[in-house]
Amino acid sequence: MGSIGDSSNYKDIYVQRINVLKEASIFRNEMGQGPFIKHVNSPTLLSIGNGRAELLINDKSIDLQQGNIVFICPDTTFEFHNHSAKSLQIYLISYETYEMRQRTEQDIIYTLSRDPLGNTGITEGQLIKKTVDLIRELADCWERMKETGRAHDLLTQLLHLVFKNGILSGRGILDGSCEQLLSYIHKHYAESLDRSTIAHLKGFNPRYFSEWFRNQTGWTFTKYVTRIRVNEAKQLLLSSGGTLDEIANKVGYSDGLYLSRKFKQVSGMTPSEFRSRPKPKRIIALQFAGNLLVLGIKPIAVETNLLHHSMLLSQELEDVYSLDIEDHASLEGLAMLEADMVIAATYPDPKLMKVLEKVAPVVTIQCDQMDRLEEMRLFGRLFDEEERVEEWIESYHKKAVLAKLQLMPLIRNNETIAVYEMRGNDYLYIWNRTTRGVYNLYDMLDMCPPERVKKDVLERDEHLYVHESFLVEYAADHMFVVAADELMEHTKNWVENSPIWSNLPAFMNKKIYFLKLEAFWHSEGLSLERQLEVQTKMLIGNDTI
Repeated sequence: MGSIGDSSNYKDIYVQRINVLKEASIFRNEMGQGPFIKHVNSPTLLSIGNGRAELLINDKSIDLQQGNIVFICPDTTFEFHNHSAKSLQIYLISYETYEMRQRTEQDIIYTLSRDPLGNTGITEGQLIKKTVDLIRELADCWERMKETGRAHDLLTQLLHLVFKNGILSGRGILDGSCEQLLSYIHKHYAESLDRSTIAHLKGFNPRYFSEWFRNQTGWTFTKYVTRIRVNEAKQLLLSSGGTLDEIANKVGYSDGLYLSRKFKQVSGMTPSEFRSRPKPKRIIALQFAGNLLVLGIKPIAVETNLLHHSMLLSQELEDVYSLDIEDHASLEGLAMLEADMVIAATYPDPKLMKVLEKVAPVVTIQCDQMDRLEEMRLFGRLFDEEERVEEWIESYHKKAVLAKLQLMPLIRNNETIAVYEMRGNDYLYIWNRTTRGVYNLYDMLDMCPPERVKKDVLERDEHLYVHESFLVEYAADHMFVVAADELMEHTKNWVENSPIWSNLPAFMNKKIYFLKLEAFWHSEGLSLERQLEVQTKMLIGNDTI
């Protein structure tokens, strides 16, 4: 196993996004003082600790109440009017975000990034004690003009709290370097992972890294790594005949005895007890329902959001228990289902994991990380259904070959195709192979992506989030547009009336195809197969969804 002390082991860890504090102020607006007018050059958060006020921004009025946090776009002038019968405490934080744009052996170049910013308005965050404490510490750092590293840590924590899951009006602004770090941990869990060195490579003082990691994931660093290793051990126990010592070495532990100790701490049973359990038949699926159905396994319960976005599997999942993981009553009913196993993506909220582990053993699998067919083969090994999986893969390939023959006269070799998602605004998501049916287009039908999609999305194996003004650079000859059912009419009208969309060759040639998000959210197993059928019919000219 590699040593964490060797920094060369971490050459693929870089800080992707840096948040830089521009101003942090706490001030009072006295009753009868008159309007407070300010111009901000950078993205800004504004809140009041008490009372009620009115913000006038670009001739629009925002009613600001105690606890609200308002995001203000850069280069904006606003007026603040005190409508309370007392003085108001005002909190103001301005910042900029810089993205890594170029990396060589000698240099890393960061440039100002405002692409993911949303519209001015009230955020999902609330001014709670933790938020106020962070703002006060930031104001202290700003006043003393020092501890820039500390200010970076505090600002990152504040943005995470304010924007919850990184969403402001549908636009993510969460520190993206966390995903890169988690990806690294998942790839290198079998090595010796030291928190201090990881913190240094992440750009944090180790003193603050633990708090940042927990804020981002809900887990402590040590518990997260332990759960990854134990979960990988679960997969190997189910899919191989390896000894405990062999499995321990593969997941980052020195021997089977130490693995057994950690395994029981996490799961409540020994590895041998876990391995000797009967083949699971009654499964709760928080993810991967399409894969289970290929195996002939109908889940007894499916997470509500997954169920809502499994339109193409509605017949198979018609009468399964809908599990709302946000509803305590729904979770309390799980015990009555007598489940044998819970399948989830890595990693649910710690509190949810504790509830699930009381119901049945939990096996987690990294979501949208593996090749679609290799993920299906993993499920075959886990449930001892490898032969059934290979039969399904052969059938799936045959359907793809037939689809290619049908499309050959309609799509020339040099024509491009891509998938874009719209969420009711002027930003676009361009997805990689792991979701929204993209795998079918490039891996099964051998179609060509636009050059920029190939370079910025597929080769990097990342999803892309861009403003509509960049669409021309990523446009294809054939464009699948994904939108939620409730936004579909709005999306079609937007495309029809947008000067950007209406001037694209795909629009003028009537080669834009609309897909419901509820049918294309996940691309796993049986879902992926049925998405292929839908995509083929649309390209032929039979709009079926």
